[in-house]
Amino acid sequence: FAPYRGYVAGCTPQEQWDNIPVVGKLQILIAIGMLESYGEGAAAGPEYTHYMRGGQPGFYPDIKGKNNGQIQINLYDPFGFGFRDKPADKRARGLRSEILNGRAAMFGIMGFLAESKVPGSVPILSKIPGFPHYDGEVMAPFAPEIHLNF
Repeated sequence: FAPYRGYVAGCTPQEQWDNIPVVGKLQILIAIGMLESYGEGAAAGPEYTHYMRGGQPGFYPDIKGKNNGQIQINLYDPFGFGFRDKPADKRARGLRSEILNGRAAMFGIMGFLAESKVPGSVPILSKIPGFPHYDGEVMAPFAPEIHLNF
């Protein structure tokens, strides 16, 4: 039904994504969509306020105990280390660090994608011998499988 060769040695991450069948990619996107719809308040109780209505941005409602108790862990802090119980100043410092590191990571991944698509676009990465080149379409993750003729 969905032939998938699995891990292929010597492929770049972009080529590995291209090797995943459409059904597998859709499963990933559907799972992300389900979590996003839950996070947008579809299953949140009255204590949850959406960030567009004055709630806290980035807050994800607890899922432990939902669905008649079938869900046994939360997505945030699944093992109960008490990350939400930290003092406010430590949480604020951690949030700042997370935002800054997230921005740096986004710049980094875009640099790697740019260099793999357009050699020489990121001078420091172009000095790495054997940096892999990618011939596919990075910004069109379904391009090899779905063709839209407009």
